Amino acid sequence: MTYRTFVTAASLIATGIATPALAQSQGQGQADKTTNQQASKTVGHNAQYPLSADLRRASNQALQATLYDLIALKHAAHQEHWNVVGLEFYQLHEFYSELYTSLSAPIDRTAERIRALGKAADGRPGKVSKTALPKAPPVAKRSARQTLALLEKDWATVSNALYQRIAKTGDDLVTQDLLIGITHRIDKQLWQLRSHLARMDSQNKRSNTGDRDTAKPQAATKNTPQSNNDPDSQTVN
Repeated sequence: MTYRTFVTAASLIATGIATPALAQSQGQGQADKTTNQQASKTVGHNAQYPLSADLRRASNQALQATLYDLIALKHAAHQEHWNVVGLEFYQLHEFYSELYTSLSAPIDRTAERIRALGKAADGRPGKVSKTALPKAPPVAKRSARQTLALLEKDWATVSNALYQRIAKTGDDLVTQDLLIGITHRIDKQLWQLRSHLARMDSQNKRSNTGDRDTAKPQAATKNTPQSNNDPDSQTVN
């Protein structure tokens, strides 16, 4: 190629008059860009999920309800962890810390399973407050027994609901297995709450019995004269 030919070609390119080879190259680049855009849209539109749409819908309903309930339980235990008062404060303060800390992993696994089935996980406080089965009591300082009774009721409510959800997810064994594991944890904690309550009630019963025994008046001793018919009272001459 002579210098003049090179300058002419450069001028044509600069003025927008493309050579056949350049036009072909530009056309191929545009086609590749269009193909990539279409491929990107296709991946998002035709994403593949496990199970059928109906099974995913049923599982996600059970999972989302469980997510609301677990978050509510975690908040409930945290509230009582802060506000319990009385002689049992330290022991229950630590126990309630174990309760709410142990729920973080099940909450995360439940949300991730919802995402795996194609839905967005909802853990917003407003929705939890409106939808979760456990309802938050008024903010107040509470005795050890009051806090235990409140939490036992909440844990029992969620345990019963979990068994129903397990029964409804029999065709999605992965979700069912997750719910079974969560139920095992909730039931164990429910047993611990009941045990604390039983111990406290037993102590209160013994304390009340001791108070009654202390307050019971002693029977007066009567000095009755001995009967003359009593052989031991007769004088031996």
